Amino acid sequence: MAAGGSLATMMATAADVPLQRSDVREREESDRERGTNFANAARLKSQVNDAMPMEVSKKPQLLRKPNTLLSFSLLTFAYGGDNQLERGLLWSIDPSPIEAVQVLPPPRPRRRLWPLRLPRCLFSLIFKIIITVVVIVGLAALIIWLVFRPNKIKYHVTEATLTKFNLTSDNILHYDLALNITVRNPNKRIGVYYDRIEARAYLEDERFNTKLLPKFYQGHKNTTVLSPVFSGQNAVVLSGEEKTEYEQQKKAGVYDIDVKLYLRIRFKFGKVKTWRLKPKIKCDLKVPISADGKSPAVGFKRTKCDIDF
Repeated sequence: MAAGGSLATMMATAADVPLQRSDVREREESDRERGTNFANAARLKSQVNDAMPMEVSKKPQLLRKPNTLLSFSLLTFAYGGDNQLERGLLWSIDPSPIEAVQVLPPPRPRRRLWPLRLPRCLFSLIFKIIITVVVIVGLAALIIWLVFRPNKIKYHVTEATLTKFNLTSDNILHYDLALNITVRNPNKRIGVYYDRIEARAYLEDERFNTKLLPKFYQGHKNTTVLSPVFSGQNAVVLSGEEKTEYEQQKKAGVYDIDVKLYLRIRFKFGKVKTWRLKPKIKCDLKVPISADGKSPAVGFKRTKCDIDF
């Protein structure tokens, strides 16, 4: 009895061994099929993607896709007994259109603007410096005016003696003119340096003589007399109208003579001296002639001169 049971058990075991081996083989075959299916699916996906090129337009740069998308998915389903899986490939057509996607170009590299910004900064700096200098000079001038209260220098021709003033037919002028010019400095705290004084005499805007006068310093509340003397002869060319006016003045015995002073001066405020200025003094004179040492019938009138800075 015991021998029979043992024999039956051995027969059942021998029968199960081929069955287990066949299961192992089926599983191996199933794994190989799955690997093959996955490889085929990947290869097919790559082929589908290669068969669907993108269309790129130039203006504007748009990336366009086809109106339909051919997509695929892996569908997993089970059938048969336990642990027996089969993977199949399911194809589907998605009819939904895909809108165009705008692709912006890559940003351009920014150009360096420092060469353009530098002149602007330089101009701004120069403008600020100029404004600062103007403000400082204005404040200094205001302070000087408040402290020193400057007044204009006054110039007058107090005396004029003309003993000869004859124009010949060949346009040669013979003249003898002596003047006294008073220069009055009314300022209490300002002195004046006269570095150059040039006196010029004119007849009808034609210069006939020039004299250089000695330079000097004029202190506060001071009056100085300049005495230029113009004597000699010189060529003076007059137009027809100017000759007519000269003849009329000759008959009247009073001549229109212009005297101009070209100066180079410096002002002194306390211990501070200014830079050189170049004012021009103009004196429009009506000088009567004294013939043969006789006094003119009409005397000379004191004349104020104009200052032009």
